[in-house]
Amino acid sequence: MIHDKGIFLQVLGDGMTLFHNSENRGLLRVMGNHWDSVNDIVIQEYQEAQQISYITCSKDNTLRLWTTSLDAVEERQQAVDTDLKRIIYVDYEEQIGKSSVVGRISSLHEEDQVGVKCMDLSTARNQLAVGDMAGNIRVYQLDDTQTCQIKEVNFIEAHEAKVVALRYSTGYSSHFLASASADKMIHIFNADSDEYELLQSLDAHSTCIVDLQWAMVTVGIKNQHKMTQYEK
Repeated sequence: MIHDKGIFLQVLGDGMTLFHNSENRGLLRVMGNHWDSVNDIVIQEYQEAQQISYITCSKDNTLRLWTTSLDAVEERQQAVDTDLKRIIYVDYEEQIGKSSVVGRISSLHEEDQVGVKCMDLSTARNQLAVGDMAGNIRVYQLDDTQTCQIKEVNFIEAHEAKVVALRYSTGYSSHFLASASADKMIHIFNADSDEYELLQSLDAHSTCIVDLQWAMVTVGIKNQHKMTQYEK
């Protein structure tokens, strides 16, 4: 759901992103620019301008930044992807190694060895964490304005299999990033600085993790972080 306007976004396996009216389920807008399945979406709002900026990531190994005027959505029913502002290409060689890439891009896509799998946005620091199919995490600094500028500030070889979930903690003086992977591991990073120091690794699952969430737990007078993880 976006704002109080009754609009929600739907991402599809064919690379399309759809705007719907939540009241009558009517299709308002079609955004089609990815050439493979969209794996995740994060939304950043601009209240004063009645706009949203959102980012999609895909199996096509790209991030795409969009800005859409909410007031104009209903006026431009089923318009196409004119709101695309920027495309970020993830480096194939950096992701899986140069020797694996040469002449094998198509087969690697078919084998699900490349692509951007998941994202999360830190509103506290305006940073975007991105996990890929090779187990790497990239951290991007977003511009505070609506110019859609983005800069990579860290690259972490975090896991031995695909990153399935990234979650920033909220509501505390300290700031953390949690990552979960198909390698059954959970890592906790210090997100207060661009160094993203590894603080703890958890090996509590017997099979692939599919998601995780932060939760707030009150113990006495102290608030503590708690994570909920899900496995197959």
